[in-house]
Amino acid sequence: MAVVAAGGPLTYAIARRAGATTWLAALLYLLHPAVAWLAYDNFHPEILVVPLALGGYLAIQENRQLLGLA
Repeated sequence: MAVVAAGGPLTYAIARRAGATTWLAALLYLLHPAVAWLAYDNFHPEILVVPLALGGYLAIQENRQLLGLA
């Protein structure tokens, strides 16, 4: 559950770098039915990849290519 919620701050950071409404982006990620449903009811290990992919995308955005591709 905490790993899935870690996508909220990552989404916030990505939206902040893109110049979007930052709090809304993080809120929409956390309230999205697909994220909430897989975290609460039918846990599948694939959902743990989403925060990792967001973190990799953020690392590439911040010119840390080696960290993003690892």
